[in-house]
Amino acid sequence: MERLKEISWIIDKVLNAYVEFFQGQDSTKKFLLSTDSATSNSTETKYLEILLKEELLNEKDIDLLTIEIGYQSNNGMIDIKGEFYGSDGVILNEFNKCADIEDLDDIEQTVTSFLEEI
Repeated sequence: MERLKEISWIIDKVLNAYVEFFQGQDSTKKFLLSTDSATSNSTETKYLEILLKEELLNEKDIDLLTIEIGYQSNNGMIDIKGEFYGSDGVILNEFNKCADIEDLDDIEQTVTSFLEEI
């Protein structure tokens, strides 16, 4: 359980770094970073929602972008899933990875790489 707290902290750290990046951009209006936990099966999902300024909207009128990172422990491994999607529900990018729960550097690099890609 302690390892899951460390993983949660790592993902928060990476997402907060991107909040700081987006706060310096003229394109963004508002951010929301939230967590949804299910303790019965050691599952946690973190969301970073980015509301774009109206002047940037295109013909699809997508004003909200969401980054979702979910993870669950599984017999000494951690299943991590990431999705990036717009307010229309279309997934723009995603990843799935199973990693050793002890390899915190690999987990951090996986999440960081996903965010850098999007």
